[in-house]
Amino acid sequence: MAEFLHGFPLMGNDIELSIDHPDATQIFQEAEALLRDYERRYSANFENSELMAINAAAGRSPVTVSNDLYDLIKNGVSIALATNGVFNIAVGAITKLWHIGFSDAQLPDKAQIQEKLALIHPKDIELNDEQRSVFLKKTGMELDLGAIAKGYFADRLKQFFTEKGVHSGLISLGTTTVTIGQANDSLDGFWAVEIPNPLRYDGQVLAHLKTSDQSVVISSINERKLKVGDKYYHHIFDTRTGYPVDSRIAGIVIVSEQALDGEIWSTVLFGLPAEKALRWMNQEESIEGMIVTKEGQVIVSEGLQDKLILCQDFEMLG
Repeated sequence: MAEFLHGFPLMGNDIELSIDHPDATQIFQEAEALLRDYERRYSANFENSELMAINAAAGRSPVTVSNDLYDLIKNGVSIALATNGVFNIAVGAITKLWHIGFSDAQLPDKAQIQEKLALIHPKDIELNDEQRSVFLKKTGMELDLGAIAKGYFADRLKQFFTEKGVHSGLISLGTTTVTIGQANDSLDGFWAVEIPNPLRYDGQVLAHLKTSDQSVVISSINERKLKVGDKYYHHIFDTRTGYPVDSRIAGIVIVSEQALDGEIWSTVLFGLPAEKALRWMNQEESIEGMIVTKEGQVIVSEGLQDKLILCQDFEMLG
């Protein structure tokens, strides 16, 4: 059976879908409509989205939302509390202040950052299971689902494809990739997912990662950035300081069954020392991972060492 491809821009990314199915055209149309609906309801950049309705009502009143958005927010709050805010969907006041990746991005002053830090505590998100409502207790609070949404969308899309009878396919939402089954055109059955070099800004491929029926989530300092003078500021924030995370890690890749888990782990591990992040990757049964340091080292968890094909002259450690 032939493989069919479909691509379109969405959520600031070039979306690429590939499936092996006789009704691919119809399935692609429905899949694109599904993603556009998610963007319309979940985006922090659409004035009329459900998420923006929550943010606009901060400090005033709760907002009832659709069941799927409520469940995602509830999951995000639970994770934020469990990680002491390292992963934090309440970080919107900080991300909006910097607005890295947008034309009005800026380097805020310390007073502005301190003011916004008081507005990012996940304990100030009030949930009502009966009403399916979300209330941000402080005026100026904002939810930002950017660290969790793409993984959720990719997982839902994989579920949709599977229900349609797709047994082989690939979903690429920019830095989040999900594979379905085996790659039909590959001799060993593995999909080869490109891993970009996080130390470059020209799209250079660092490695190919062999995967089958898994998700691959990439977080890196060059994904979105702000240049002020000779210094670059990336988009992954330390919620204790209000500034981008300062660590040796330039890029991190998480391989897991669910893309949502990959999004969470990539954020949680990014601010750790590389050696500690590697220990988590080796100890946590649900994930494997790869780290690229700012010094150019490639550090790989035990379960990925035979799945990674380096394209550049990097030193692989484990």
